[in-house]
Amino acid sequence: LFRSVRDLACLAYFQAIQKDYGMAAGTSTRFFDRTREAANQALDASTRKQLEDLLSFRDPITAKLAKGDPGVLSDLQTLFVKTRQATAIPSDAQPE
Repeated sequence: LFRSVRDLACLAYFQAIQKDYGMAAGTSTRFFDRTREAANQALDASTRKQLEDLLSFRDPITAKLAKGDPGVLSDLQTLFVKTRQATAIPSDAQPE
């Protein structure tokens, strides 16, 4: 589940770089839905909090993508970095 959250964050960013804001909007919707699902399933309170914090990006990103605002790239880049941090695999765990 964490891998798919990371992949969707990356894909939305890439689509926005390509100026395909419509595709990026659909991908970001899937990202936020999957992130909510991951937060609900997270066993660790810290991980749950980090994932829930990512959801605060939903409204600004959705609005900017709907307008085709190139400023969304900064938001998506931040979202991607924070997603990688929230879904990092602990060094003592096995990869997914």
